[in-house]
Amino acid sequence: MKVVARLNDQNQLKLTAKKEYEVYCISMWRGIIYFCVINDTNMTLWTESKKFIVSDHSVKKDWIFTEIKGEEGEGEVSFVLGPEFIAKNGASYNAFVDLESDQIYTFLKYIDKRN
Repeated sequence: MKVVARLNDQNQLKLTAKKEYEVYCISMWRGIIYFCVINDTNMTLWTESKKFIVSDHSVKKDWIFTEIKGEEGEGEVSFVLGPEFIAKNGASYNAFVDLESDQIYTFLKYIDKRN
């Protein structure tokens, strides 16, 4: 899946308007859809989907969909759509979002294989 940034945001998010970015994972948290992209400084970035226009709707064959229930008592239901090492369960997703070294190493190998 690929997206194009709607506006320049070089101060915080380091995204360039009209530039295409590959989406590496999609999640929904508190009713808002987020895309994981690599920004202009080569950092993984989770940001709201409304900051982009989808330019290629296809998803990778190795992506899976997982519904993840929120913390106990929160009543939230979220989902993750992405490669299995991120989307297989809540623990894997949280480890990736929290930039845990094992997950980031796996992610770097994953994007390296695709390029």
